[in-house]
Order: sequence, then structure tokens, then C-alpha cells
Amino acid sequence: MKVSDSPEKLLLIPGHLCTRDLWKFQEKALQQTIPCIFPEIPHSVSIHEMAKRILDQAPDTFAVAGLSMGGIIAFEIIRLAPDRVSKLALLDTSPLPDSKERKEQRIQFLKQAESKGFEKAVNQLWLPLMLSEKGRRNHELNDLVIRMANRVGMKRCVEQIEALWGRQDSSNLLSSIQCPTLLICGEQDALTPPGIHLQMAEKIKLSKLEIIPECGHLTTLEAPDEVCRLMTEWINERGL
Repeated sequence: MKVSDSPEKLLLIPGHLCTRDLWKFQEKALQQTIPCIFPEIPHSVSIHEMAKRILDQAPDTFAVAGLSMGGIIAFEIIRLAPDRVSKLALLDTSPLPDSKERKEQRIQFLKQAESKGFEKAVNQLWLPLMLSEKGRRNHELNDLVIRMANRVGMKRCVEQIEALWGRQDSSNLLSSIQCPTLLICGEQDALTPPGIHLQMAEKIKLSKLEIIPECGHLTTLEAPDEVCRLMTEWINERGL
């Protein structure tokens, strides 16, 4: 299917401390099939408001993909405007609120960023949660993740964390999702492990789950070719 043949567009929403570079390897491949839009995570301390602002700028109908926090925003988009979403891709995300352990991790990150500097906190505390052990040995990949975080910066980081702390539990939303849904998770994702995605796949009727071996939380960067293949198939399929 050519871009000109598609009446719809694909929104690609980044994760916490990420920019559109999160999708840099998928952009070229997906643009051959469907026009892509790369909304930034809006300035807000509310997931609801972030989703609303993205919807205000979105086409009447669209496909949407979100990784991590991007997936959490996608849940809210579904809650607000389910009839506008034709297809959904959820990558390395969770419908659940932060666990006690995750909240403590975020608090420790903010404390270290305040006392030792933002980039040092990103390097020491955030990066190990984003990439697999194999991914952390890739210096170019590490540098890309750190550059994205620095572009977002400390102020927006705090906004995003406050929004994540205040988000709704979306577990009860899953069974109401009616559009074809692709679920992707890294086998070694330390933040949103495969078990969470298995539970989502059981509740979302038209869903397909793919677990990527030897991959951490940022699957789009650690396994770019595989994610490109899966997402291109998802866009081209009439149903799952």
C-alpha cells in the first residue's frame, strides 16, 4: 500500500525522557506504508491533558503506537476517543499504576538528579532500566538514549513523572478495546516485563503479542529491524 493510498496517519508517541528519535529506525520503513506524525509528549502534569492535547491536533481517525509512557498516553486516547483509533500498538508499556518499588525508583532518580546532576542520574539510574545487558554494551545506543533524555531535560522530566504518578489504572479499559492491537515487549524488559503483556493480550480481543529475545525496554532501538517488520505487518493487516 502506497502512502498516497492511505487516508489515515500513524501517531508515534515516545516514552518518558524520549523524543521522536525513539522511532528513528522505524520512521523510514513505516513512512513507505503510512504517513507518520511524531507528537512530543505535551507539557503537562496530567496524562489526561497530554492525551487531550494530542487528540486536539490529530486527524479524525488514525492509528497510534506508543512505547512505555507513550503507551500510557495511548490508553488515555482510547479512553477519550475510542472511535477515532483504527489500530493500536503498545510497546513495552503497562496499564497498571506505578508499583511501590517503581515509585521509589523515580524518587531516587529525582534526588540524585538534584544532588549530582541530571545527566549523571540518567547514566547511572535510568539507562540500566532502559536497555538489556547486551544493549548497554552498545556505546552508540547508550549515547542516543542519553541525548534524548538531555533534550527533554529536568523540568519536563519532573512534569512527566508527576503525570505518571497521577495516572489512572487502565486495566479495566483493556476488554473494551475493539481495534486490531499489536503488543511488543522485550524479553529482558525490567520495567514492563512480558508477563504484563501476556495479561494485556488475554484481555484485548483483537490482539497479537510478540516477545523479542535478548532485548530490554527500548525495543525500537535495541531491535529496530524486528520492530519495523512487526509494525509494518500490523499496519498492512486488515485484522489480527
